[in-house]
Amino acid sequence: MHKIANKIIFFESLNSTNDYLISLYKELNLRNNFIVIADRQHKGRGRRKKKWFSNEDSLTFSFSIELKLNMNSWHLSMTVSLALVRLLSDYNIQAVIKYPNDIFFKKNKIAGILTEVISVQNRKYCIVGIGLNVNNKSFPVSLSNVTSIKKILSVSINKDSLFSGFFKHVDLIMNHNNLINDYVTYLYGFKKLIPCLYRGSFLRIKILSVDNNGFLQILTENSSIKTVRYENIHFLIN
Repeated sequence: MHKIANKIIFFESLNSTNDYLISLYKELNLRNNFIVIADRQHKGRGRRKKKWFSNEDSLTFSFSIELKLNMNSWHLSMTVSLALVRLLSDYNIQAVIKYPNDIFFKKNKIAGILTEVISVQNRKYCIVGIGLNVNNKSFPVSLSNVTSIKKILSVSINKDSLFSGFFKHVDLIMNHNNLINDYVTYLYGFKKLIPCLYRGSFLRIKILSVDNNGFLQILTENSSIKTVRYENIHFLIN
């Protein structure tokens, strides 16, 4: 079993692994940490109410963890982002993190993360949903700038090996103290001028740092330093 959870539930088909986990906690008042994995999701969700496409060629799962004093949902988001980048690096795919937690290879998205915090009987849990494009050869025409491991490497990859490898990286990252420093070095735009939309206006900026609550410190082209939150900034991959 994986250290992060001792219960794994598998489905061939499910609307949403995040929604299923949330309902488990709210309806049954559970206290264990769980992993839920599905071959296919019909109503997968991403950030900002976006839909997430997945099928049997994708790796889609969610896991839960109780939030305690030494961890918040942002720390978990950084941990998972790092784990995915390092997992892909194991396959010689040098990916980057598009703040806050989209995973890109060159101009194309290869993985996404959705974190949601729920409260049940005075306990807080973070539900983390992950979608990784693995053996996908094609995508719906409505999706652009997406890719998969198979499209990059031209070989099929064992999803079970990826699943186990991901949690090994999570365990390693959770046991180290350099989370923020490691995370920021993988960010698209770290100390490199990139385009973005900030509060609806076009800017070119460099990312300087990120704090414990997920706020970015950025440097604009005209040497202005700003502190921003993800709701107010959208990076443009070029």
